[in-house]
Amino acid sequence: MKATNQHILRFGVLSDIHATVFESGKEAKSFVTVPAECGKRNPLTDLHNLLSNTVKLDYLLCPGDISNQANPEAMSWMWNELQVLKTKSNAKELWAVCGNHDVDSRYAINLADDPDPKGVLLDLNSPFPPVTPNEVNHFWARNYVIIERTEPFLHRALLLNTCAYHGGAENELQHGRISSRTIKRIQADLADLDPAYLNVLLCHHHLEPLPSWNNAPDYQFVKKGGELLRALEDSCVGPWLVVHGHRHWPECFYAAGGNSSAVVFCSSSFGARDAQIANQFHVLNVEVDGNTSRPKGRIETYTWTLGMGWSAGPTAEIPKMNKALSHLSGFGFNGNLTELAAKVDAFIGTQSRVNWDDITRSESDLNYLLPREFDQLKTLLKRLDIGIFEENGTPIEAGRKSK
Repeated sequence: MKATNQHILRFGVLSDIHATVFESGKEAKSFVTVPAECGKRNPLTDLHNLLSNTVKLDYLLCPGDISNQANPEAMSWMWNELQVLKTKSNAKELWAVCGNHDVDSRYAINLADDPDPKGVLLDLNSPFPPVTPNEVNHFWARNYVIIERTEPFLHRALLLNTCAYHGGAENELQHGRISSRTIKRIQADLADLDPAYLNVLLCHHHLEPLPSWNNAPDYQFVKKGGELLRALEDSCVGPWLVVHGHRHWPECFYAAGGNSSAVVFCSSSFGARDAQIANQFHVLNVEVDGNTSRPKGRIETYTWTLGMGWSAGPTAEIPKMNKALSHLSGFGFNGNLTELAAKVDAFIGTQSRVNWDDITRSESDLNYLLPREFDQLKTLLKRLDIGIFEENGTPIEAGRKSK
């Protein structure tokens, strides 16, 4: 079936949960603990209400670090909880891959004389990743698997194990990796496939150094990840969306390359207890029409705060985070920001303040700006004496600044 102009695929993303077993007298590394706390003290229990009442999905994505330090009890419990979340959100499927905390790389669980880094995942009561037995075997044997879905139109996922070499050489713990052989196999597989309306690559580690990683060098990216990104772009099988976790550093940008390079979405951490980051859950609303070489859509981000639960974006009560996404952002704009700012200027005219929704109805490109592009737009509008008035990071109005 062909995609229509109105069709949207909705992907929920919760990454880096780091579920851990509660120990009396110790502060847990994650807000997600076994047994789970209640009363807005656990983002997972609060998420049940959000999914039941507010958010409905087509797919639930988990880019890894489901547990913390490969704890078998926490991993088993959280894996079951992900199935519950899938059901509550009406998602058709859960797509998941392993993170470095999901494999026993240091043999902390399995004794040195019986090492089995992926044993905790293989012992789960349902397949990991949650696909057919043949696809599971392919994932563990080849370090990836490609799955296709034809309804309501052709789309596919490439599930990639960037932790495949963890548990080998000691320094492999410090980064992700994909081998040249694996890239060549992926290229060969894609060459036999028809172009899809959307391709999703799900992995744990980031494929290239993050451009804004905390003002510090980033060494934990996937070795040869850049080669994979270029291979995906050259495959000519349709637009690519890359979703990953690991750094707890939410961002969205375009991979290096031409106008068909991938959209890269970096997820925040769902559960990690870290004062420098926001705990967030994301919904990627991807508009699928078959007319674009790069995915286009909107990002909804919900932020969890201890004692407050989930809210639509960071609230004024939350201490200033080093990194957090606002409630609404986007991707897929392919125009000139200076011209877009001029259109906003013309729409406002001599009015003192204008409702932001009215502006976006007139200039729909505003919905598809990357977070960084939106910041650049604010700079351009400031030069035109126009300010954007926001509430918890969400634009409410825009208007002329009084002189």
